[in-house]
Amino acid sequence: IGSGLSSWQRHKFKVVTQAPDVLRRKPEGGVEDTVATLEQVGMPTKYVLDASFRFPSLLNVPPSLIFFVSAYLSSTEVGFKPRDLGTLYRRNPWLLHPRTVEQLRPVVAFLKEGLGVQRVHVVLRGYPQVVLRSVSEDLQPRVVLLQSLGIPLLQIGCMVEAFPLLLSLPLEEQMLPVLYFFQAELGFSRHELW
Repeated sequence: IGSGLSSWQRHKFKVVTQAPDVLRRKPEGGVEDTVATLEQVGMPTKYVLDASFRFPSLLNVPPSLIFFVSAYLSSTEVGFKPRDLGTLYRRNPWLLHPRTVEQLRPVVAFLKEGLGVQRVHVVLRGYPQVVLRSVSEDLQPRVVLLQSLGIPLLQIGCMVEAFPLLLSLPLEEQMLPVLYFFQAELGFSRHELW
């Protein structure tokens, strides 16, 4: 935390009150080891500090978990370039939370195998919160709804890859009325819409 020490001194009360475990020594190492590991995966110290103010429990993440997630995200299955991980973690430090890590594999499997998404890293970069969604309770019903409109599964995968936020839109409240408007008022056919 060296170069950002004055910033750390100003904000440590917030970090410590929101994540008191930062003060406890962990079997796998302390804050220094976590910061060093985050720096190794491409996150400069000043960004570690910034991310820790927004997500204080980042400093409690064991180095082994950071390496595990980084290896998985940079694997051929997901496709991130190792140099891009620091930016991803800086913007979304919650990706390193153990509960989020548990959800990562099923979501990636759904995107690849269920929808045929080729570039999973594009989807995760565009809509990282997708890993917080339940495959069975949230993602799958959206796909079923889109299929019921006549959109083939592979086309849905292409749509998600091009517009990852599609997985976040409230379909029945936002998307369906727009599609119906295009069909009824503007005369677009289903084929022209997708």
